Amino acid sequence: MNQSIKLLQFSDTHLFADGDGRMKGVKTAVTLEAVVDLAKSVEHEVDYVLVTGDISQDCTPASYELAAEIFSRLGRPAYTLPGNHDEDIPLKQSPLMSGLFNAENHFLAGDWIVILLDSVIHGMIAGRLSHDELVRLDNLLKKHADKHALVCLHHNPVNMRPDREDPVMLKNPDDFFAVIDSHANVRAVIWGHVHQEHFEERRGVRLMACPSTCIQFKPTSTGVTIDEQTPGYRRIVLNADGSVTTKVMRLSALPEGLEVTGEDL
Repeated sequence: MNQSIKLLQFSDTHLFADGDGRMKGVKTAVTLEAVVDLAKSVEHEVDYVLVTGDISQDCTPASYELAAEIFSRLGRPAYTLPGNHDEDIPLKQSPLMSGLFNAENHFLAGDWIVILLDSVIHGMIAGRLSHDELVRLDNLLKKHADKHALVCLHHNPVNMRPDREDPVMLKNPDDFFAVIDSHANVRAVIWGHVHQEHFEERRGVRLMACPSTCIQFKPTSTGVTIDEQTPGYRRIVLNADGSVTTKVMRLSALPEGLEVTGEDL
């Protein structure tokens, strides 16, 4: 096939069972609806939706049902992976896993394979890719060596501010990149978790973080604080030649009620 594939990445929605639930003063359902409305108004010919974790804040079935209802408004096939705030049982019991969203952990799209990884350690904020997940990644990249690869996970595999320690990132990034480096077909890696836009290139592979659909963070020398950036999503175009075109799209105004303290969280 010789065509481009267009994906929209959303992340860290932090929804509650109650649509009026707030995180740092922000109604997370309201901001998600606004971000989805923005995507509906400006995006055309979208092929897939990716939701890269922390879908729920309270781990209730109702919060996942709310996510499924809002994302279904885009009318496109959607894939999700878990974040550290997501619990396995309510996630699987929700419409996310039974119709509106796809439970597959990889899919083929034109000249590409998109691989979704589970980096969650139960009960912890930081992440780790298990031996089984790393083997699965390696096997899929071998099996589909004729495809360009986009690899997705929740936790950041790189430190967002290398002058300080990041205790909540992926705990075994060297193991992850050992697999990535051994396959010439990997073109990009994307993640959520950090509530901020990020882009860098490593050995020819694009590394990209997505803003949250609610509040944004910025790293400090000792932790993270609230960033006065607006909610958004990432547009990703996977081209047949293996190149990637991407842009972060944001709302025009800060969400109502945002609590900006200027202090580390």
